[in-house]
Amino acid sequence: MQLINVPLTAGKHTLVVTYREDGAKLDKICISNSADAPSGLGNDAKNICNADTTTTGFEYIQTIKGYSVKQNYPNPFADKTIISFEIPKPTYVSLVIYDIRGTEIAQLAGKEFSQGKHSVEFDAKKLTQGHYFYTIKSGQFTMSRRMVLQAE
Repeated sequence: MQLINVPLTAGKHTLVVTYREDGAKLDKICISNSADAPSGLGNDAKNICNADTTTTGFEYIQTIKGYSVKQNYPNPFADKTIISFEIPKPTYVSLVIYDIRGTEIAQLAGKEFSQGKHSVEFDAKKLTQGHYFYTIKSGQFTMSRRMVLQAE
């Protein structure tokens, strides 16, 4: 086990987790303001991390070959949410919302986008609360994320 102890200052930080081969698995990760590391390898690891009440949330971003898709924000959301993505070159982008059964609910993008960062607003006022998914496709890149619609 490799322990990396990096003191952080107040503000926004990015944690990037990468893998070297398909099928690689992450056994444990602990983000804590404690100086003690989790113990144990393999089975039945001990969680010695206490809840960090100063952390307000995580922004999940996955980047593959210059493409990235952020978790919608806010999530959970009550009526509207923003989905942000980045593409490395001008290309056609499809962004579709699905319900939990896989039924297409809305198409938010289905056009050519320029290189760079983009954001699309999803208005879900007419939908019932529950779990929904959005899938972005651009060239060989495809990624899906889950989002939660809550009643106001």
